[in-house]
Amino acid sequence: MMSVPEEKTISVSCPYCEGAEHKYKLRVVKTLIVRGAGFEFGEGKARTKPDFTRIFICPKTGKKFEADFELWKDSTQKILSVDVIGLAVE
Repeated sequence: MMSVPEEKTISVSCPYCEGAEHKYKLRVVKTLIVRGAGFEFGEGKARTKPDFTRIFICPKTGKKFEADFELWKDSTQKILSVDVIGLAVE
């Protein structure tokens, strides 16, 4: 199984900052799904947005909060893990 780590940046609404959004960096590890005799590229690549829930820290108050978000993937990928690295530098 071949895993592919990548960094993503998402915006999350903060419950402590009256609807303001903060940007966070995520480390997303995906694997390619092998079907049949080889990799299945091109045909049948339906894109989906699986839901995830993680704990974030408000940069202004230092308080933790839980938020849901979605990440795009296609049918040749499986998301193995999603870790919050920290605030994204703007």
